Amino acid sequence: MFYDVSRPFNGKQKFLVRKHGLEYETYGVMLNEIRRIRKARPDIILILSLGGETYMIDITKDIDYMDQIVKLVKDFDLDGVDIDWEPHGSFNNLNELDFSEYYIKLINLVRSSIPEEKIISISGSSNAALSCVSVNETFCKDDDSPYNTNYLSQQMGKNEELYKASTMLSTGTFVNIFNTAKEKIDLVFIQTYNLETTNPSIMVDMYLSHLYFGLKYNITVLLGFSLEHNRGGFSPDDRALVELVSKTIHDENHKHNRADGVGIWHLFMKEQLPSGSYDIDAFLTNVWKNLNPQVEVPKDVVTTQNPDDCNSIDEYVSGLVVSKSGVYYKHNGAIWKTRSYSTRAPGVDRYEWDLVKICYEKACNGKAAHYFNTDYQNGSIVIWKGEAFTIKWWQSGPPEGAALEAYEKLEASECPGLSEWNEEHPHKPIEEDIPYEQEEDAP
Repeated sequence: MFYDVSRPFNGKQKFLVRKHGLEYETYGVMLNEIRRIRKARPDIILILSLGGETYMIDITKDIDYMDQIVKLVKDFDLDGVDIDWEPHGSFNNLNELDFSEYYIKLINLVRSSIPEEKIISISGSSNAALSCVSVNETFCKDDDSPYNTNYLSQQMGKNEELYKASTMLSTGTFVNIFNTAKEKIDLVFIQTYNLETTNPSIMVDMYLSHLYFGLKYNITVLLGFSLEHNRGGFSPDDRALVELVSKTIHDENHKHNRADGVGIWHLFMKEQLPSGSYDIDAFLTNVWKNLNPQVEVPKDVVTTQNPDDCNSIDEYVSGLVVSKSGVYYKHNGAIWKTRSYSTRAPGVDRYEWDLVKICYEKACNGKAAHYFNTDYQNGSIVIWKGEAFTIKWWQSGPPEGAALEAYEKLEASECPGLSEWNEEHPHKPIEEDIPYEQEEDAP
């Protein structure tokens, strides 16, 4: 997501001092990606997105999952929560008052549960801010909007594509939500894949209709392109369209002192397209030069890991998945390197990690440290439960039980100062892998 970084931000949106944010959907590597992004680009915004096309909620039941949301935001050090709720697989039902009021209730609960500095974002259909024309309700209409029902009804025969957009069941689904939740919303992400059109320039109207509420309630507007553009006419490959909307947003930002922007999603589909890949960089470059002319593109912070320097290595975090070999992490006072794909902590599975360096003072004249579950060379000295042992041959575990025969206990004279060392460095038991237990849905 790109913001016009040359402009001051509006309202309480202090997060806009950051340049752009990314979305990740694969849980197994999400923590690793968050850590990598946080280090390379500390200015990037990371938001937990709730919902999606297949995410169903029984609105007759209490909202009892807020604790899990708060925990995820805290555990992953996220910047806020995005709500992308599509009842029964579409946005159409949000034009039923019960669903609309549930959405507002959800926003209020999230806002009261997460810290004030965290962001609340909502994601909706491209026509969500147009006043409804075909729906026989009043809460999906705003007579003060330039895209009110009267204006849109007059587009028949003038701008057929805009008129068609205003007569869909999903039209106006955010009007009541904007006018009720108001300042509790920081950001809105416009999903522009759900409208089949032969005139993609109406994407400008989709932005301007949201801008009306953005100006009214200090809500930042992001106009989103999707890689799933086969379902609509808003292709990120359309360079002229990307330039048109980027320049429009740039001009409105300067006119109103705002920081709206352009986004892209469905990034997980980039390898599933007919060409086999998608040039994200070309899209981002085109957006940036038109949205932020004469502003330098932000660059990643480059850090170099030195396996001889414990201070240069990141700490391992429980649950981290590392998908390639040769990656260094620090854990339990030591530097480790992945042998291959790793799903467990260093020292749990000896076939996933190699012990590289001990980061604390060694015992036995600088030759010994605590035993870890890793492969040691014959002749290595380890400390286990306060005693020193030399490894005679391959060992299947620490010096006890069936594995004891692979060791030879050292005399106290061979390891001077061991008692004092043990006081400073207490025994480290073998870390055990805690199996993940799938949470069950509430009845």
